[in-house]
Amino acid sequence: MAFDWTDARIKRLTKLWLDGTKVATIRHEFGCSKGTITGKVKRLDLPRRPSPFANGPAPARKPVPPKRAPRTTLPSFGGPPQAASRTPPTPVLLSTKPCCWPIGEPRSKAFRFCDEPAVFAKPYCLEHSKQAYAKYHEVKEIDQRTEARPQNR
Repeated sequence: MAFDWTDARIKRLTKLWLDGTKVATIRHEFGCSKGTITGKVKRLDLPRRPSPFANGPAPARKPVPPKRAPRTTLPSFGGPPQAASRTPPTPVLLSTKPCCWPIGEPRSKAFRFCDEPAVFAKPYCLEHSKQAYAKYHEVKEIDQRTEARPQNR
């Protein structure tokens, strides 16, 4: 439904706008929507008003780095020394990013990440990559053992 803008209404709108009357008040007086009022004001090229919400640019927030525990907090597992393997170890490329393996309960204050250097193109260090990425034959063996187990029904 189009709103009929007569010369008298345009004069009244211009006067109210220049006096600083709120759009909601003008809209009630004319019996139309706020969009109708603001659209006509724009088409009449009346001066813009400052936004009541713009109080200048928002202050820049400083990024907060995630809390990481010192490396000395990992417990040492002093088990028996392992026998030397016959195959030479393969060189591992390390990235500059830390390991993202979670340690502890996420909601506790003691929660942290491993923080060792991650393996290149992986999110985890070498030790945690071994745990996270199981080989197909290892997964298949686990599945076969699960199927062989008698089920109580």
